[in-house]
Amino acid sequence: MKRFIAMLLCCCLAFGLTGGFFENSLADMSITADAANEITMPYYYYQLSDSDKKIYKKIRTGILDCKEEIKISSSLTKNQIASFAELIYYYDPMTYNVQQINTSSSSTYVKFKMTYYKSKEKYNQNMAEVEKSAKTIIKKIKSDMSTYQKIQLIHDEIIASNEYNQTTSDCDNLYGAFVTNKIKCNGYSKAFTYLCNKVGIRSIIVKGDDLNGGNIGHEWNKVHYNNKWYNIDCTYDDPVCYLTNNSAYCYFMVSDNALKNTHKQSETTFSVPAAKDNTLNYYAKKKLSANTYDDGKTLMSSQLKKAATKKQSMVTIKFNSEKEFKKAIKYWNDDDLRNIMESASSEYLTGKFIKFYDENMYTFTIMVFYPDTPLSDYFTSKKEISEDFLNYLAKNGIK
Repeated sequence: MKRFIAMLLCCCLAFGLTGGFFENSLADMSITADAANEITMPYYYYQLSDSDKKIYKKIRTGILDCKEEIKISSSLTKNQIASFAELIYYYDPMTYNVQQINTSSSSTYVKFKMTYYKSKEKYNQNMAEVEKSAKTIIKKIKSDMSTYQKIQLIHDEIIASNEYNQTTSDCDNLYGAFVTNKIKCNGYSKAFTYLCNKVGIRSIIVKGDDLNGGNIGHEWNKVHYNNKWYNIDCTYDDPVCYLTNNSAYCYFMVSDNALKNTHKQSETTFSVPAAKDNTLNYYAKKKLSANTYDDGKTLMSSQLKKAATKKQSMVTIKFNSEKEFKKAIKYWNDDDLRNIMESASSEYLTGKFIKFYDENMYTFTIMVFYPDTPLSDYFTSKKEISEDFLNYLAKNGIK
């Protein structure tokens, strides 16, 4: 999926559990093991019956202690066992060390036999490193921040500290997200939920398919805010690209309908909450969305003017309708955009710029350049940049 986005981007280059108790308790991680166990429980745990909660908690405690056998003194149905396994394999970030589960049973008990990827000593060591890294991020969350700002900070920190990678070990778990920092979608989604749980923000992992990438498996998140649910996909907002400023907010706080062309939820034994509201997506919240093509031109001009005062290289706006977005794609030629840039500020190197867009989320981005600034302000690598473009930038002091 990420490779697809990178390829698409290059083609487009144009020349609940909220509350102060949890947050205060977790500020310095000085909480009991039982409290930590409860706080980091996956959302779907709370859909279990009271008796099944006790059973799952016992299984989970055994897993976190890397027990090879966990005996439950009760008979369980196949559906119960399946629910527990689903939580362990897919929805509980803490149980990533489980490699395989086998069960044996009688009329009075069920034995869960576990095999693990790592020894108890190695897992404990890894989780200590995870906790240390998570604590660093949590310390950035200030008491005067709104919940929306906290969610955004978690989203941004996960993206900023990680590089998309499908092949490295631990790329699908917390250790990859917080320590090795090379992860795929599973790592992004588990890290996001883990941090949200830590600060008392209700979040879930959503399993499904990436429709952009040929219906391959994918994971993202839903987060609870102001009594409503919203989708967040850190993977999609962290595009594989050679741009220095490559994070985005196209898939931040959006509705299920907004994801209809890119994401498809998988069936699960649990109840997945619907995300119906799209009014708090990042661009709407920041007043960066336009209803018409003409509004978009005015908005782009004002944002380019603001960006110039801070030497920011990326400006993105969102159109609220497919019709107006497609009009912008069709009619905003390079001369039009250059004129908008020139009218916005004299700071820009207006001879060259890069434009790209997301056809599913109706966002339009311009990447601009400033004379006599370092090339590293814009690109992480030269290998994807044409020699002609590099020479042009160099003539204008961008090396």
